[in-house]
Amino acid sequence: MHLSMPDEQAAYNAIKNNKEKFGTFHKSCFHVHTPESYDYHLKSDWSVNDYQNATEQEVFDLCINKMGFNNIKNINNINNFTLEGELMCFSNKKEMFAFMLLAETIIENDIEHVLITDHHTIKGIPKLKTAISILYNMKKRRVYPEVLLGIEISCADKNHIV
Repeated sequence: MHLSMPDEQAAYNAIKNNKEKFGTFHKSCFHVHTPESYDYHLKSDWSVNDYQNATEQEVFDLCINKMGFNNIKNINNINNFTLEGELMCFSNKKEMFAFMLLAETIIENDIEHVLITDHHTIKGIPKLKTAISILYNMKKRRVYPEVLLGIEISCADKNHIV
């Protein structure tokens, strides 16, 4: 059976109108810790202690290996710069490098929404927003990640609820 043109148009309009009632998909990550969280690892094969005991130089070297960090802010030697301007939100260089690595991972994976669920703190949210802004402004990317405030609750059975 062949539909006449008005029937085809009516079917098209019905599908189009129905489709517009739905939302859109966004690539999201709903359980992210920042260096402000007591259980932050930096790398999947590191323990919390590995990150806490790492030196500024070790984290800087990870930045160099991951993203050519020596081109960022003209940093080619860890001792040749200070935390000034927008970088003053970071407690130290090691923390700044860790946030930059986290931001780069989020951006390079085209994550549109990232929910920060640090334990007992929200201090990492403005720092991650700053790191994302710096990296995004240095090299435009396809998406600009939206950083959202989340919460993770530790329960008595040692499970966590996000």
